[in-house]
Amino acid sequence: MQLRFDATTGDDDEAFDTVRAALLEEFEQWLVDGDEGDEDDAEGIAGDAGVLLDWRYRYSTGELDRYADGDIAEFLLEWCPRKVSAPPEFGRDMAIAISLFVQFLAGTDRLDGGAERATRLGTLAVDLAPQAERAMGDSSKFGIGKSVMGAFGDLPDTDDLDELQAVLNQRMEAFNALPLAERRALTDHAMPTEPMTDVPAVYVPLPRETLVDAAAASSLVRQVDIVHGFVGTGGRAVDEHLRLASADEHELAALIDPSAADPDGLFDQVRFVVDVAVIAEAIFEENGRLIAAEDWTDLDALERAEGVADALLDEGILAVRSGVDDEDDDETDMVTDAATVALLVKLFVDGNGSIAELTDDLSGALDMALDGGSGRGGADFATVFHVLHQLGIIATDADQEDGDIVALTPLGRHVVSHIAPAYGFRIPIAPDLADAAIEDLFELLLDPAVHGHDALAAWQPTLDDDDRARLIAEAMAATDRGAYRMVGIGLLNDMDPAVAEPHVRSLLGTPATAGHGALWLISHELETPDALEHFVGIGVLVDTLAATLAVPEVTVDMFAQLDDPQETLDELWRYDAPETAAVLEVLGDHLEDRRLAKAARKTLFRHRSWMANKTN
Repeated sequence: MQLRFDATTGDDDEAFDTVRAALLEEFEQWLVDGDEGDEDDAEGIAGDAGVLLDWRYRYSTGELDRYADGDIAEFLLEWCPRKVSAPPEFGRDMAIAISLFVQFLAGTDRLDGGAERATRLGTLAVDLAPQAERAMGDSSKFGIGKSVMGAFGDLPDTDDLDELQAVLNQRMEAFNALPLAERRALTDHAMPTEPMTDVPAVYVPLPRETLVDAAAASSLVRQVDIVHGFVGTGGRAVDEHLRLASADEHELAALIDPSAADPDGLFDQVRFVVDVAVIAEAIFEENGRLIAAEDWTDLDALERAEGVADALLDEGILAVRSGVDDEDDDETDMVTDAATVALLVKLFVDGNGSIAELTDDLSGALDMALDGGSGRGGADFATVFHVLHQLGIIATDADQEDGDIVALTPLGRHVVSHIAPAYGFRIPIAPDLADAAIEDLFELLLDPAVHGHDALAAWQPTLDDDDRARLIAEAMAATDRGAYRMVGIGLLNDMDPAVAEPHVRSLLGTPATAGHGALWLISHELETPDALEHFVGIGVLVDTLAATLAVPEVTVDMFAQLDDPQETLDELWRYDAPETAAVLEVLGDHLEDRRLAKAARKTLFRHRSWMANKTN
């Protein structure tokens, strides 16, 4: 049975309809035979699975037998809420239908990845069921067609198409008769928006427990919690500017920093934290009093940190921090605050950056936006960095050459991935690595947009580092893929050398990995070059070149810089690895030195002949 189609031309429509009908009929019988409900239940579940197939063919890849984790999440949490006109509980029903359908595909040998993949996808779908139900009821997620249909109200339960069309016509006329403002309120959120910027870096989600612990360490969130507890449900009196009485500010300052020698010097910080608590909705003003929101304590530390970060970045750090009414300053604050999210996204991509360079970037953006500068110094940018540090989303290290270096913390990477879409940045999200096999980790890291340190932090967090290093080294020794060996040694390089060393030494016992292990030990000054240079052979070079094949210019440049490229070619043809032929082919096609390119093509011919003779 054909299970992969191309919907772009329409040529596969008839074939898809035939396969769809046959597949759902078989699925329905499978449900009945497996006691997954009576015939009516089975018919309904199969109908839900039909929606999945229609989406896969008409809106997705056309592959009915292959699904990634992100596909299931996109379908349940984005496409269905946007397109399917159904009550919220449809989201939960659809999640259950997906879980059963992938089991059916695996049980009939049709699912790419088999039973193991079906278990993973089915578990994911069931886990997403509550979110899917909420998303189906969230009108902000409705597409324009669904929004208009929702404005029509419930349609009559009838099989008479003429009656149904008459009702639709009547309600469409009523909709068109609404004032423009009311029609826009119903549909504007679903209209196409400006194209988003694709961010060339992937967010690898950390275990939630890790993020909750990181959020609990945020000094700004802790201070907002203190303000929340201080005002209480009984409230504290404030003036028209939402300022607490002097005695209350003094008491609150002492709570925020009990060790402060001069609590009065903390008044600016107290007022800032109070303002943050208000915009984050931890507290609210009512009848001249600030009152604690009762549901704030129902949130865990991560949810509270997300709320503070969202509100603060949306309102603008300087706009909240300064509290001034001067229009020139307001304009400067607004531009700087707008650039702050872009700065955080830049850090997300680059990994880190010097504060001096980032400040220059912000200053340049400010000067361009304000036609020649604001007349204000770098103190504004220092304030931005200071507040981001208080929030716990950046960390700073001193560097003698470049000055202070700033990087996003794990909490910061989470927060940026969370808020970026609202500011026009699309950040791809990797699948959960908490229970991922080592091969899945290696495969993910073949994408250069994934930071190895992030993936390592997210992978198998319940194992101790020694076990994780052992699994990585064992997988490197067992694989026949050079790219996996390169990824593996990179992961070991991100670990504590004292933990990784014994497992790296084990690599010396396998020909394909000996060179990688030797170079690692030499680079960490755990062995001398003289002691291990005999391990460093052609294999390391092949693996290194193979890792660059996606950009042939890099491959040929690296090769051309070798001490004796011709001698290297003489060694390459007898290196038994899948990557050898691919490397030689790229060298033959892209080397600018015509003599070397011709030699690479001849070496490729010799290599293929040698491999064929070995096989025979």
